[in-house]
Amino acid sequence: MDKFLKVIGYLGLCVGYIFYRLFVLRKIWGYIAVKMFGLPQVSMWQMFAISYIANMLTSDFESDDVRPEERAKKLASSFAAVSVAWLICYLFFG
Repeated sequence: MDKFLKVIGYLGLCVGYIFYRLFVLRKIWGYIAVKMFGLPQVSMWQMFAISYIANMLTSDFESDDVRPEERAKKLASSFAAVSVAWLICYLFFG
């Protein structure tokens, strides 16, 4: 039971961190992109997609210390996650 509570606590902490990060990014977007460039406000899920795509595009896939198999796994999982994010945005936001 103690191990189960640790897992639940860890998952709760991870989910809380993700939503906190998205909240902060949305606030920064609202202060900078909306006021300076006239871009529209974004929802939490749209900010999740923007954040994930930016992370994928700036991650280090070409590092010398990463084996080719691991690099291929990272690229495949990134592609799958972006596809799922696109599908969620398409289904919920048209």
